[in-house]
Amino acid sequence: MPEVSPATSLVSLVRSLYSVQVTLGEASYSKEYVLVTQSIIHTIKERFKEVRQDEQRLHALRNELQDKLTEPAERGQKEQELSQIDREIESLEEESGNIRKALARVDSGSFGVCSSCSRLIEPRRLEAMPWTELCIVCARQQEAQAT
Repeated sequence: MPEVSPATSLVSLVRSLYSVQVTLGEASYSKEYVLVTQSIIHTIKERFKEVRQDEQRLHALRNELQDKLTEPAERGQKEQELSQIDREIESLEEESGNIRKALARVDSGSFGVCSSCSRLIEPRRLEAMPWTELCIVCARQQEAQAT
């Protein structure tokens, strides 16, 4: 029997870990896909915390500016600042909603599965758009139908 070096056995072990199939519910996923997806889910949860903190900070800033609107000399500038803050809050609320939907899919076990064709969504797509519900093929088809 040939002797196996520790480095070779480590490489073999890592390869075998990535080729293992994990069954969750009725679906079977590669260990690599599960690990990547778990990392993305962790990132989503961290981003959700950041978004919530940013929303709170902007609401406090908005309230502070609102109180200063009584000074006529600075009213125009303050109204522009309020308008900008409102746009930022709206954007954060949209992102927060998308993240909540993604977390709901995590809870239901459908995160990373295309809602249209039921295929796994590519990890690169999930990393770029963690809240996506569609694989790239279905997203392109949907965009083509919309135009």
